[in-house]
Amino acid sequence: EARPELQYRDAAVVRRASSNWTSDLTINRGTSGGVEAGDCVIDQYGHLIGVVTQADLNSSLVTTILDPTLELGGRIARTDEDAILKGDFSLMLEGLARLSYLPEEARLVTGDQVITSGLGGVYPPGLAVGTVRSLITEEDGLTRYAQVEPAADIAGTQYVYVIVDYGEQGPIFTAEITGWPGDVPVRRGKFSQEPWRSFQENLTRHGGKGSGQTANWGCEYRV
Repeated sequence: EARPELQYRDAAVVRRASSNWTSDLTINRGTSGGVEAGDCVIDQYGHLIGVVTQADLNSSLVTTILDPTLELGGRIARTDEDAILKGDFSLMLEGLARLSYLPEEARLVTGDQVITSGLGGVYPPGLAVGTVRSLITEEDGLTRYAQVEPAADIAGTQYVYVIVDYGEQGPIFTAEITGWPGDVPVRRGKFSQEPWRSFQENLTRHGGKGSGQTANWGCEYRV
């Protein structure tokens, strides 16, 4: 399906992660080509591959949807039920992702299409992620999650497209957050108005004093 509101930059994959603990790609386009951290990356068919997590001048690191550090809003296309798409160490080795925090009344079935929800305005809605391969009930017998098979050939894709603009409404803030407590990796990316406000409030509760300041546990963010 054509998405005229999306603006793209084409790129080639020049490196793939060789670790069992990460799933990422390096592409040959960076900030000089209009790519920023937080941009989504798709294949030629519009299937989501991952998100740019580090953009250098002429190259960028793309964390794929299989990586346990990547989390974004997912939606069951058939039922419009929202959940959280996240990588999982055990599933990553099988080439699968995990769809968690399913509503109690979720009616998903094997074969259901999973798309991005776009909630929060950080990532564009409606990008094809993959299909539900199986539905798993946790040991507590109460919570469930779905195993999702990506639509994109993440292991074999050689050429990709970076979505550099998706016609979002409202202001978008670009921030670099460094020194996050607990050794969480540096986060660089885009925040829509509501998530950004929530982040600022959370930072203030932990000792932050405003844009450009440093919290008492060492987190600094710059707009």
